[in-house]
Amino acid sequence: MLAFGDSLGLLKKVFPYLLFGALVGGFIHEALPMDIVEKFAGVGAWWAIPLAALVGIPLYIRTETMIPIASILYGAGVGSGVLIALIIGGAGASIPEVALLNSIFKKQMLIAFLLSVFSVACVTGYLFNYFSF
Repeated sequence: MLAFGDSLGLLKKVFPYLLFGALVGGFIHEALPMDIVEKFAGVGAWWAIPLAALVGIPLYIRTETMIPIASILYGAGVGSGVLIALIIGGAGASIPEVALLNSIFKKQMLIAFLLSVFSVACVTGYLFNYFSF
């Protein structure tokens, strides 16, 4: 019974994010022309991975929100490497996190942190495209 109560509490916390992600995913699915998405963010677009990492870094992407968004983008033809770069960038650094780190780290350390998040996102994205997971 305790597990059921904990599960229900977790569902209440996560549900708004899942709903928001589904709404954004639905908007992306209906508003973006799929042929353009596939052309600019497909597996063949080498520059889409660093761009996705750069876009992901300032975003605050929760896993619950990203799942429906990634599902729609993947279905639209966005490469798995692009998606993983976006997810790693968003999970690795966000504006609130960078603001907090800025208050405790020197600028060089903050730049090194952001470059490492960007590098990991890009390398992992290219590996995903290369091995076509």
